[in-house]
Amino acid sequence: HIYSYIIHSKPQPNSKIAALLKNGRIEYTCLDGVKSSVEYDVFEANYDLLAAVELPNIRQYTYYYQSQMNISMIMCLKIYQDDMSAVLANYDYFKLRLHPILQG
Repeated sequence: HIYSYIIHSKPQPNSKIAALLKNGRIEYTCLDGVKSSVEYDVFEANYDLLAAVELPNIRQYTYYYQSQMNISMIMCLKIYQDDMSAVLANYDYFKLRLHPILQG
């Protein structure tokens, strides 16, 4: 497992994500290497938090969001200290990471 510690309380990612936006947008990469971005307001309206792994002692947070329009699409946002990266991919790409979290 990539993560050994999972917080089972309700995560509060909004303030962490909002603090790291670039011009109000989430910049992300697709698996084919294409880079894009989405306005945070649009993201919030169209994606639901599916799972979270929070490691506050090392300031590392990973949030998995599921698209409301295409439930097989997942946006993974990783925050480490003061940097954020995001990947948009099909659920199958994240399945091995998500399975133990969702079963938890």
